[in-house]
Amino acid sequence: MQVRAARTRQALINAAAKLIDDRGMKGTGLLDVSRAAGVSKGALYFHFASKDELITAVTDEARCSVRALAHEHLDGQSSTLAGAARFTDAMSRRMREDHVLRAGLRLESEGAISKVTGGESLRETWLSTLRGRLAKDAAEGALRQGADATHTANLLAAVTVGLESLGREDEKWWDPEVTSGIWQLLMLFAGPQQEGADATRTEPAAQEKRLGDVRELTPGVPVPSSPTELMGVSGTARAS
Repeated sequence: MQVRAARTRQALINAAAKLIDDRGMKGTGLLDVSRAAGVSKGALYFHFASKDELITAVTDEARCSVRALAHEHLDGQSSTLAGAARFTDAMSRRMREDHVLRAGLRLESEGAISKVTGGESLRETWLSTLRGRLAKDAAEGALRQGADATHTANLLAAVTVGLESLGREDEKWWDPEVTSGIWQLLMLFAGPQQEGADATRTEPAAQEKRLGDVRELTPGVPVPSSPTELMGVSGTARAS
């Protein structure tokens, strides 16, 4: 009985998420959800007393997905930039197939999370982790000299949110080749420099480590060997 109830509850969450993803919160009614889930309206009210409760359940599940991805990739075992790159890649892959995550992000963009569910936003869920990691990196000299950890975190957040938003209109923005090119730029130029060196140069070992992180992130996608080559590759990609 408990297993059946849990399955029914999950079916309702999944049905609500698909409808919200397609129509938004205002275009999704409880009767629509019960029909889409193939359960009676009475069964729906058994699990969720109101539309707000159902929205909260969708948001909570989406938030758990984001938090799990953040902890998996911002794990402290590799550079924060590499972790953020892997997080963005994982988010892009998850967005392709996870209606609940997409619904949660749409609810957030519509302001439903703050109005209905309260608590921190989905983006803030991982951004707070990112800020803490980057502050530690800055203290240890792992960021470019003078780079502010908060500003760097905001830049990475803007890149991730931008890819998320653009990918909704055109899934090509979620392709590994696109995300890899963006993160190649960020990882090569946000890392520490040699003292007095040219602004496009980094310590060879540190540069190779970041390039290695990108190779690991997107195997099969060509990775340049230097910032100069990177700019040439980026220009070629844009021209094509």
